[in-house]
Amino acid sequence: MLADAKDVLGAPLFINTDYFSDIIRLPGRQAMLLFRSITQRPAVRTRFDKAAYKARLRDHTKSITFTDGRVATRFVVANADDLEKERAAIARRSIKLHLPGAFKTLEYRFSRLYLRKIERLAAASGGSVEYFFLPAYKAPAFPEDLGREIGINVPDIDLGGADVANDPDLFLNATHMNAWGAEIETMRFAHALARNYPGLGVKGCATR
Repeated sequence: MLADAKDVLGAPLFINTDYFSDIIRLPGRQAMLLFRSITQRPAVRTRFDKAAYKARLRDHTKSITFTDGRVATRFVVANADDLEKERAAIARRSIKLHLPGAFKTLEYRFSRLYLRKIERLAAASGGSVEYFFLPAYKAPAFPEDLGREIGINVPDIDLGGADVANDPDLFLNATHMNAWGAEIETMRFAHALARNYPGLGVKGCATR
């Protein structure tokens, strides 16, 4: 789900600490989306287009396509020192409000509203939303305290683990895996789907 201009402008400051930076970026973001729509190269489609659906050929493990059309390869191993610096920078930018007492429910209200909205949209189409966890660099475990705040006690599929999260050779940057890390997690995800949801998939197609 992509936030529209109304979503960005309507986000109250006290539950969205990136409010002002979001407002600054909004005009350029809207102009870029409009240009891509006019040129028939929309970054985000507003409705399902069967002709454009890549089905089983859709693969984000080898490259990343950004909304401006740029494509970046995932066959890159990040430098361990750079990963540590980036991880520290992310930690500094993460403003934790920790509102007291009666105000605590406001702290992650924005996130909860979005998640519930997504769940309602899925239910209206006869579907459901399942949550899975992907680790960041040296962040192997699902953050249970945050999960409780946004209404997710545990992920439906947990792909965390120190064996993956602490290996710099598997990361493109501090929050995204490279092609080799993505290959490992994709296989783990496929096995978890087959185990947890045996009714899914193509008959006769088994994971090894």
